[in-house]
Amino acid sequence: MEKKSYLTNMNLYSKTPIKEFTDEELVHISQQCFDFCYELFGINRRKHTPLSICIYDHSTENNWGYILEKKWGEYCAVENEIRLFKDGIRTLGEFTSTFIHEYTHSTQPITTKYYKLVKEYSYTDHPFEVEALSNEKKYNRKLLKQLRQCYHTSSTSI
Repeated sequence: MEKKSYLTNMNLYSKTPIKEFTDEELVHISQQCFDFCYELFGINRRKHTPLSICIYDHSTENNWGYILEKKWGEYCAVENEIRLFKDGIRTLGEFTSTFIHEYTHSTQPITTKYYKLVKEYSYTDHPFEVEALSNEKKYNRKLLKQLRQCYHTSSTSI
């Protein structure tokens, strides 16, 4: 039985389970998230490679396939890549919130300043984490609303 498309049925609510979306739908949603964040925050022009977005089934695994730590997402400054992990993210709201958080990190000077500040601040007090969390809280509802509007006005499926 084919999975019903949540995008074409406009069930784009914060509490919609992430497992209800196909991989193709999540890629499409992440592109909409990227467009939203790009318009809002711009890009880090110091990077020589374009920002990429990867959606993984599992967060960090060791060589034996055991999950070491469940994460929602991470930004890799070396690869200039946002990584989202489906096993840690439960809902669409968590997906979009995590995207905003990690996109914020992509605009910050992670390689030159983040780790220097780790010596002075805990994770929750780190200025870059404070900014990323603030952006999540400030813009997640707007992003979800834009997603609903985008798919409400578009009658085509992916």
